[in-house]
Amino acid sequence: MSKAVIIGMLLISLTSLPMLYFLNQSKIVKNELHATGAILVCFGAVVIASIVLFNRFFKSVEPFIYATSLLCWTSVCSLCFALQVDGYIGSIFTTFLAKGEPYLNTAHGVMSSYWDGTVHLALCLAIIVQYIRRESHRELSLILCGSMVNSAVVLIYGTLCGPHNVSWLSLLRLVFLILPVNATVYHLHKKPIQARTFLQFPSIWKRPVDSTFYLFFKMALAVAIFRSLAVLGADVSCMKDYLKTVEPYLKDPSMFPKIQMIHYDFVFGSFYVFVMYGLLFPGQHWMSDWSLIHAGAAAQAQFSYIGGALHHLTSKSMRPPQSGQAAVLFWSINTLLFIVPILFAFWCQRDPEKNGRSYTATLSQPIERRTVRRVTKIEYKSE
Repeated sequence: MSKAVIIGMLLISLTSLPMLYFLNQSKIVKNELHATGAILVCFGAVVIASIVLFNRFFKSVEPFIYATSLLCWTSVCSLCFALQVDGYIGSIFTTFLAKGEPYLNTAHGVMSSYWDGTVHLALCLAIIVQYIRRESHRELSLILCGSMVNSAVVLIYGTLCGPHNVSWLSLLRLVFLILPVNATVYHLHKKPIQARTFLQFPSIWKRPVDSTFYLFFKMALAVAIFRSLAVLGADVSCMKDYLKTVEPYLKDPSMFPKIQMIHYDFVFGSFYVFVMYGLLFPGQHWMSDWSLIHAGAAAQAQFSYIGGALHHLTSKSMRPPQSGQAAVLFWSINTLLFIVPILFAFWCQRDPEKNGRSYTATLSQPIERRTVRRVTKIEYKSE
């Protein structure tokens, strides 16, 4: 059963290649409305195929699993887009990239596509495998949701604010914002019931790991505010020097790095404040879930940002410094912002009484196949 579902999902995901190739070669892509309708029809076909596949083996399937199958399909598309822009494969989707999603031709767009085509695809497949094996998939689902929300927000805002042509096909990116947002609400609503803890915890300064995380999030909040003010054009000499010497990629005309820094300030910064409160006063059972969401969002943000800064599409004047104190500062800040949120999510999972449980409360329900046994009558002759 499990092998059949996984093979079926891989086959459904790979249908994205012939579908997009057909759309790219046909006249449909020349009309934005027709191309948008065709893509929506493809989305519907993928969802219907996944419904038929899962209902063959399971009953009462979670709606999120159907959405995950659609995300597998789009992840394969994103990987092909990124490989084509970098020249690893031929010009298969040239027309579609030029008219449909031109922002993917930027350094940030390429790195976001690589993340979508590898990490998001791996997470989706892992979620499906855990669902089939009746194991908890809620943790990976929250990581996936956080990563996808951050990616979609930055791409949508950057497309609308930057020098990119906005088309109907570009607005399809809203689907990848609505789906993870709804999935996040769904999983938070399905949080396992847990009684309030009455354990007494020592002071944060007597908990060395928690105090280290507390200091990190305080530093991260200061960095988020500083970089946000810098990209918004604050007339402060140290901020201008920082943009010039440490992170010149923040001045990229695509607007994506700038939007990411503003997102760090207003969204990530709010999380930093709440998590510092949770570290000061343990027993906040929302910490476990939101640490997973933040870990996914931070990993996606830093991968796209660092990769975009080093990408060949970024001009040499905007790439990070190669040596000196500026290089040490650049790599120290961005490496910590990438790794520490993941470590913090793992740390929160270790103590459910202090941070809350995040496992899946409801598991899959396989359809039981009853085998019919034939009973043969044996006649005994009386002697």
